[in-house]
Amino acid sequence: MNNAEEAIDTISLQVAAQIIKHISAGLYRSPASSIKELLSNSYDADASNVLITFHFSYLRTELHLDKITIRDDGVGMSLDDLYYVFTHIGGSKKNTTNEINVTPKKKRKVVGRMGIGMLSVASACKGFVVRTKKSDQTREFIAKISLAFFDDIIRRNESMDKSKLGNVTLSSRHVGGYESYTEVEISDFKPPFLESIVPTIKESHVWKYQRDNLTDENYFEEFLDEVQRMHKLSLLPQMDKIIVDIGLMSPVEYLPDGPVKTKIKFRGKEFKIPGTNDPLYLEIKRSTKDLDFNVRVKFLIQTSDSEVKIRNEFKLFKPLLYPSLDDIEKYGFEDLDPYVYLLPQINKKVLSDEGNYENVTVKGFYYHQSKRVFPSEYSGLLFRLFNVALGNEFTDPMKFFVDTYMVQQQSIVEVFMDDGFQQIVNLDRESLYEGNNVYRFLKNYLTNHIRGDAPPKQDQSKTDPEKAIIETQFFKEQRAMFPENREGSIVSKIKHRRETYRKNKIKGRVEGVQQKILDEYDVEKIEFKRVHSMQEVGLYKESKTLIAKIPSFTKRKGLWDTLCVGLLYNLQNDQEKKEKIIQFVLNLYQEVEEGTKNEDQ
Repeated sequence: MNNAEEAIDTISLQVAAQIIKHISAGLYRSPASSIKELLSNSYDADASNVLITFHFSYLRTELHLDKITIRDDGVGMSLDDLYYVFTHIGGSKKNTTNEINVTPKKKRKVVGRMGIGMLSVASACKGFVVRTKKSDQTREFIAKISLAFFDDIIRRNESMDKSKLGNVTLSSRHVGGYESYTEVEISDFKPPFLESIVPTIKESHVWKYQRDNLTDENYFEEFLDEVQRMHKLSLLPQMDKIIVDIGLMSPVEYLPDGPVKTKIKFRGKEFKIPGTNDPLYLEIKRSTKDLDFNVRVKFLIQTSDSEVKIRNEFKLFKPLLYPSLDDIEKYGFEDLDPYVYLLPQINKKVLSDEGNYENVTVKGFYYHQSKRVFPSEYSGLLFRLFNVALGNEFTDPMKFFVDTYMVQQQSIVEVFMDDGFQQIVNLDRESLYEGNNVYRFLKNYLTNHIRGDAPPKQDQSKTDPEKAIIETQFFKEQRAMFPENREGSIVSKIKHRRETYRKNKIKGRVEGVQQKILDEYDVEKIEFKRVHSMQEVGLYKESKTLIAKIPSFTKRKGLWDTLCVGLLYNLQNDQEKKEKIIQFVLNLYQEVEEGTKNEDQ
């Protein structure tokens, strides 16, 4: 059987000029962003399995990255599909309205809308190759795309019409079989895309440490331990950074014990993390697994004698697994105090700017610990549309919803947007369009549940009389939907939990100090007598009672009483020092607890 390629046609790559403008402006800012878009195409093609392969080779003794291939087992494309894809970039068959489109087999909600995923590599390379086949066909179709135009197009001033730029060479070959697939091959990279991979590859965890006998899950957990120890994603070798970013952005599943561990074993005890057994949290975890979207990463090396060897291969998961082992070892479970809160699932109809009601569905989880989250880029909030992240890191929107900087630095929030939110996702797929009622609903939802605020009163800046009725109705419905609830908000619960913990910790320390003093003096109790003169302060034993003569405290009495007793105990018979130190404590108390300051202290 002849498997040679047979030429079919050469066509122009037709792209809406506005799409090119966005791509040339940095629509895909990182290698991971480009790969994420190709994975989204695989997801929309009903793929269950995707393999990302990095192909390396040695030229003499120097390592080179030759190409990257992304191959899926999705439905594949026919010749007609290929013609359409490359002549309608910016206006694909994927639904461009806010109505939800689903895939034919797995009934997944379609991620893509504009058909620009194929051009996600335009700023990365001078061309790429697509190989694809449908299960009911015996021929594989090949499209070789030249992107030679791309370096010049950013200097053009185009209209919104489609531009016939570059070319696509179509061919086919006989392959037989019943499998379906699509493979995208990227090569001939342009700097700075991937230029740091090889120079830093020897420091990369996924390069240095093969999976060997570890399960996929255990290997990725070890990888995340290394990531968290770096404290900043920007400090990672580029290969590790790419792996983290792809895992974070793509609709892959969480680790079995992620994103937040259900329980922790530490120093012979088992601790359960509150919130991780909540039905909504479990449903969020389960939904990522039920998508049946599995991504593996493989490194191949072609040696000088043309032999190809597997350097490593592993499965990709969402890179979230908290609390970290280092934090547990450093602080202990009680001091770290990990906790999961749930952002309730809401299914509502929201009045749009046009006066129509949009069905919206949103839910999420909020992880908090009493110490800063590492890597630091994870402290914040990440939006997901149909399980695909917007952007490649957690971002600043948390500052709108949390009034305490420290709480923000100790929090990880993921918000899952489903029905109704397609229309507010910007073309860069990394941000949201804020001038829309659906976005304002989302902001009200987060502000209300995280901080407890009610939506603001009607914005008087909009004076368009045609919009006035819609605006009035929108604000009325939003305020009814999200009444003020500061005491029940997540931030309020965090503050209350931390304050209770601090009080209990102080109480425990107070009791410990008091017991030590009771043992030293061989007494059964401490009795306090309040004095007004520093000359009277001191500790005196009467039978089985220790008399503590100290000033009077009204706020946090136990703490300040014990501080005075401890100091007096340690000063023993030096009355002059006793008077000075207790006077200092009294002045400190007045400044800290009562807001007054003694200028003579």
